[in-house]
Amino acid sequence: MEFDYRLREWLDTPSSNKNQFSSDTLYNELLLSESKKKIQISLAITYSCNLRCSYCFQQNYDHLVRKPITIEALEKILDKISLILYQNPEVDVSIGLFGGEPLLPQNEKIIDRVFQYCVENKLKIDITTNGSFLPYFAKKIVIHRSII
Repeated sequence: MEFDYRLREWLDTPSSNKNQFSSDTLYNELLLSESKKKIQISLAITYSCNLRCSYCFQQNYDHLVRKPITIEALEKILDKISLILYQNPEVDVSIGLFGGEPLLPQNEKIIDRVFQYCVENKLKIDITTNGSFLPYFAKKIVIHRSII
């Protein structure tokens, strides 16, 4: 989806160059592009991965920033999601985590915040993972199984 690519590009752009994109423009594009009753918001919380699978398209994107999203950037995204929820109470919104590998141990604070947000707002979440760190996150996944 073009919007998803542009949002990721905006998040990976150094703040000094962000004047070419605005979060409001991206938000408006999202609202216009998603006229259905369901919206899944995909969050690429990192482009890092612990594996190098031959079939994975991520390795073709060496230019992408490999650091996880910051808490500050995540909070801005969650604020936009809150606005979507407020303005569209009839829309079923869910959050998808992908990347790279979202379940890397260094992403734990980000994962915790996304889980907390989803619980508070009664949102479902799905996670695209290679499963390598499922044992590390097992307790959190079991605790939040009603939203996953």
